Amino acid sequence: MLVAYRVGNPKAVFVVTRWSQRDDRRRYAVSGFAIVGARRVDPETGNDIGPASEVETSVGAFVMGRRLVMPRGAQNPVAVLHS
Repeated sequence: MLVAYRVGNPKAVFVVTRWSQRDDRRRYAVSGFAIVGARRVDPETGNDIGPASEVETSVGAFVMGRRLVMPRGAQNPVAVLHS
């Protein structure tokens, strides 16, 4: 799972299903979905693609309610959540 933040506020929780190749200079998510409430949503189209798992729903609810505090000068604040 990956959480995108802007100015310390969580904007979206994503489940990444596939990453770019390990030898790419910068790795990026190739495919996945956003967690919106208890639903999985295609981030490109906004279409509902099914129910989120209990874990996805719990993590989404927990993360979206909390501000991220970063050290002064931090860039690209993205938190990667590992299971």
